Amino acid sequence: MNGRHYDRRAFLALGCAALGAAAFAACGRGSSRSDLPVGALRTIYADRERVEAVGKRAVGVDEVGSRAPALAAQLSPTGSAAGLAAATAPALRAHLRRAVDDDFARGRVVDVAGWQLALTEARAAALLHLTR
Repeated sequence: MNGRHYDRRAFLALGCAALGAAAFAACGRGSSRSDLPVGALRTIYADRERVEAVGKRAVGVDEVGSRAPALAAQLSPTGSAAGLAAATAPALRAHLRRAVDDDFARGRVVDVAGWQLALTEARAAALLHLTR
């Protein structure tokens, strides 16, 4: 080093500070909040609070994901987050219904807090939670 000597207390304090900063940075990259516009997705669920509560659990399921832009693109009729924001409620409802049916037909089912959900359902709930 540059000739400085650190006692044990200073060394531990610096180590803990570095570890805390690393943990904070790692958690910040997966921020659970997003200002991403989701358009009609907000309006197609009658009990949005309950769906958001399921979404809170769904973001912890690996297959679902926890990044709002990726979830929006996966749920969009056009495959882009902008397409989700622009979709009308009837078009989005029909698209999601077909996607859910396809998920069940292909076995794309995830366990979210004991509920067996189509992957699309879990992603929609997760996105509503992340953008609430």
